[in-house]
This record gives sequence, C-alpha cells and structure tokens, in this order.
Amino acid sequence: MYILLLIPSTEEKKKEYEKFFEESIVENFPNMENEIVNQVQEAQRIIKTENKKENLRKFYKGKKHKPLDLRPKKTRAMRRWLNKHEENLKTKKQQREEQLYPFWKYAVKA
Repeated sequence: MYILLLIPSTEEKKKEYEKFFEESIVENFPNMENEIVNQVQEAQRIIKTENKKENLRKFYKGKKHKPLDLRPKKTRAMRRWLNKHEENLKTKKQQREEQLYPFWKYAVKA
C-alpha cells in the first residue's frame, strides 16, 4: 500500500517530461543540466515500459497462455482454486445417480 503511494503516477511523469522537453527546446541541448537529462530519461523509460506492457496485454488478450508478469497477482493457493465452471462439473457416475434417483419432494396435507 505504502509503496504505491511513493511511486509517482505515469501522468505526473508525462507532465514532467513535457515540461523538461519544453525547457530543452528553449535552452541549448548541450547546456542542459545533468539533473534534467536524468529526469527526462527516467520519464522516457517509464513511458516506454508502460507502452510495452500495454501492447503485450493487447497481444495476449484472449489467448490461453500469458507471460507470468501479465497474469493476475494472486497467491499460489488462489491460482489453484477451481473456477465456477470446474466447480459445477459432475462425473458420469454422479449424473447417472441423479437421473436414476431424483430428489423427492414431500408435502404434508394439513
């Protein structure tokens, strides 16, 4: 929870990047301070990785297998739970027994 608060959002990074880019146009590029260059590079790196992840998500959408980093972050036990469809599946024997011996309902006449 606290880690997420410390990491700046991509929108903030994009705004910073635009601001520094405008400054770099106004000033001469070789005279730019190292700090500005580092911040621009950091913003570019973040934007690049986000775009890369976004494109990968689009590519793997609907496919059977996905890379580990694109799968939902769950515990190992949660990943092994049965889904709704698997929970409702019945064996041939269960189906046969239900067909032969349906659930009987009784009503008492008062």
